[in-house]
Amino acid sequence: MKQTNWLTADHPLLRGWFAIGNLVGPAEQPTLGNLYLTRSYKLAQRMLSRQPMGHICYVIGSLDIGGTERHLSQIAIAMKGRGWTVTIACLTHKGTLAPEVESAGVEVLSSRIGPTGNRLGIIKRAVRMISEAGRLARTLAVRRPDIAHFFLPDAYVLGGILAVVAGVPIRIMSRRSLNLYQSRRPVARFVEGRLHNRMTAVLINAMPQLHDLVTIEGCQPQRIGLIYNGVDTTRFRPASDRTKLREAFKLDTNAFIMICVANLIPYKGHADLFEALARITAQLPRAWRLLCVGRRENYGVELESLAESLGISAQIDFLGECADVSFLLQTADIGILPSHEGMSNVILEAMATALPMIATNVGGNAEAIVNAESGIIVPPRDISMLAEAILFLARDAQSRVRLGKAGRERAVAHFGLEHCADLYDTLYAQLMEGKPISDLGEFIPRLRQ
Repeated sequence: MKQTNWLTADHPLLRGWFAIGNLVGPAEQPTLGNLYLTRSYKLAQRMLSRQPMGHICYVIGSLDIGGTERHLSQIAIAMKGRGWTVTIACLTHKGTLAPEVESAGVEVLSSRIGPTGNRLGIIKRAVRMISEAGRLARTLAVRRPDIAHFFLPDAYVLGGILAVVAGVPIRIMSRRSLNLYQSRRPVARFVEGRLHNRMTAVLINAMPQLHDLVTIEGCQPQRIGLIYNGVDTTRFRPASDRTKLREAFKLDTNAFIMICVANLIPYKGHADLFEALARITAQLPRAWRLLCVGRRENYGVELESLAESLGISAQIDFLGECADVSFLLQTADIGILPSHEGMSNVILEAMATALPMIATNVGGNAEAIVNAESGIIVPPRDISMLAEAILFLARDAQSRVRLGKAGRERAVAHFGLEHCADLYDTLYAQLMEGKPISDLGEFIPRLRQ
């Protein structure tokens, strides 16, 4: 690898970058610092050349608070910073995260018809869908993006069809969970199965999704690429003074505090967690609390009733959704994610915070957490194993510290946001050059050790 071949722009900043790269490591020896500066050098060269990167249009339901929505917001901001023109087309309303994204210069569009609801009648749903489709069709026709990238099923079903019809050159779908939702949505299953092989690339964020797409849904393997989630390890970091932080949140400084960050939806597993806690409540430290952070949905009332019937409602705080959970994670002793499907960003956020995590073995959770080394993995819906894991960490402070430290190290080493953004940037640029994703070795699905 010879850096001299890359120096094509006679700009002092680029020559300075080149000189620093050689100081960090010889060109013949691609050290970590050398490779980082190489990537930075290429990015700077590309931006200083004033050549437009291309236009990306992301399509999603809204930018309300959620793991996928937060991930997309961060990636959109990062792509804007790397020179891409970025638009986010929301099918319904902009959502809570939109102001942060817009302040970074990203264009956010919406239908202005407000949040969706599960109780809408068939006619209202049809009218809403027609309105969403019309606005998105106009966006694709007027903005003429080079890349259309779809997140979550509704955006894929509607946006995928419209992007094919509009002739958007590069079409990408991101699958961020197992396909269990398709059993409840036969129309989505039918449409997605016919869209997959019309995509330029189908991205997954965990290996189990590969089986769903290829074996069950008929997606051609050569279209599939893997990009793991990324976490901002400077924003999510260990607390400098947890006692003061607990005092600020009016939490008992001596309590054993658990936190579960997940919207209150049945498949997130809150009921399993409540059942597990009820079994061991007499064995837990006397002052224990569970912080439930997430959008309530209609299921929240049912969960409150369950906690009351189990006799643990006094120890559970339902805090609702929170735009920034970094400080709440810092107040806790352990984090718990008892979900039945998917891979949640909160696992990486908790790991980056040095918070020992208990998570179920679904989606890509076991790819993020190395069991018994950087956290604890338990089977989904196994209340006994979940209770045992909670009790183990409640009793063993040294294990909490050990697992938390190892989790932080793993998050920094393998799941940094900057690296994740670099991969998206590289993928978009390579696809713009006409290269198929199957020729790009760094995106071939393989387990991260």
